[in-house]
Amino acid sequence: MKRFMYIKTIFILLLIMMSSAILLAQGVINGKVIDQQTGTPLASANVFINNSKNGAISDINGNFEVYSSVEDSLEVFVSFIGYVTRKLKLKPGSSTDIIISLEPS
Repeated sequence: MKRFMYIKTIFILLLIMMSSAILLAQGVINGKVIDQQTGTPLASANVFINNSKNGAISDINGNFEVYSSVEDSLEVFVSFIGYVTRKLKLKPGSSTDIIISLEPS
């Protein structure tokens, strides 16, 4: 019985360590989407990372948060109806707190 508890404890510790490694490998891109001419926040703008399933929609204040597990450079696309879609290239280690201004089309 003690052996079973020992194996169970080791298994749980390994599971916790693996979960922590996965969570630490994810980066977060925070930002705000605004109108280029007026500076007004754009609610419900689409923000997504190219070639991934990761994306977000900006909130009522234009703020968004996208998670990424990619350590290489990223292509981030931002789109909103009535505005020109913008493509940003972010390098690893660059600021992940960005303000994106969109130009009306």
